[in-house]
Amino acid sequence: MVNMANQCLACGASVTKIANAVVAPWITEISGQKDPQFTTLLNCDNCEFSFFEKRFSDNEMAAMYSGYRSDNYYAVRNSWEPWYRRTVNDAYSGESDHVDERVSFMTNILISAGLQECKTVVDFGGDEGQFFPEIDIQERIVIDVSNKTLRKNVSREPSLGVVKDKIDLIVAAHIAEHVNDPIDFFTNLISHLNSGSYLYVEVPMDRPSIKSHHGSEKYAEMLSRISTSSKRKFIAHDFASGIARQFGFSIPKRGVVKQSEHLNYYNLKSISMLLEKLGTTVLKTEATPNAKVGGLRLGRLGVLVVKN
Repeated sequence: MVNMANQCLACGASVTKIANAVVAPWITEISGQKDPQFTTLLNCDNCEFSFFEKRFSDNEMAAMYSGYRSDNYYAVRNSWEPWYRRTVNDAYSGESDHVDERVSFMTNILISAGLQECKTVVDFGGDEGQFFPEIDIQERIVIDVSNKTLRKNVSREPSLGVVKDKIDLIVAAHIAEHVNDPIDFFTNLISHLNSGSYLYVEVPMDRPSIKSHHGSEKYAEMLSRISTSSKRKFIAHDFASGIARQFGFSIPKRGVVKQSEHLNYYNLKSISMLLEKLGTTVLKTEATPNAKVGGLRLGRLGVLVVKN
């Protein structure tokens, strides 16, 4: 394991191990590794930020996100997660109810905070430009590596630095759960805002529900046995865990606590403390813990802040 964390990545306080976990085998395979990788799920004693101890290496990140969701990506992932379908990701492509729901959720937060117009809005990781809020916007810019065909009246720039002096609002939705260093990520975004400009952050609320048993050595030993057994056996235990999560239950006693793409789990307290620590004031928050995307129960937390 690499880049290990031993204190809270959001506030620096002490952390408590709450579960033993295994890195998703499809990540291990797609990054060219053979043996199972094990880690732990930690929870901050101060701000309640939860995160997997293991941080992904540059090689692992490149393997996961270069050619992201290509045919090879789906082939490898489906071999370990037969239930994983393109529909999960396609739910946010093109015209769909899920896109409308996400845009509506963000728009309501902005308008309720009195933000009904912005000259320049930048969607960091904004795909093809389908997620801009429905407020009065003069210029829509995405910062995204996908190189997809953009929507009408949307432009693309390579970095925030290119448009630094004219940004009124940065949107960073469903990005922060993937990053190795949350403080570095948010510091970079906020540094490109002028005082009085806004940042909207949206993250899923999908931390696995675990019990004390999952932090025990007995569970760690069982997880090791499952992870080194047949692929079919691992998939069966993993599937049972996924079903439990879908219905809001804790991971079963013999289920799998698994680190996939999401490294970080925020709640209202942790993300508010982090953003305020970095020089912003929280204006409005909203949460829908049971929101579904592409049939998956992920939840949604939105936070609007203004730079001091």
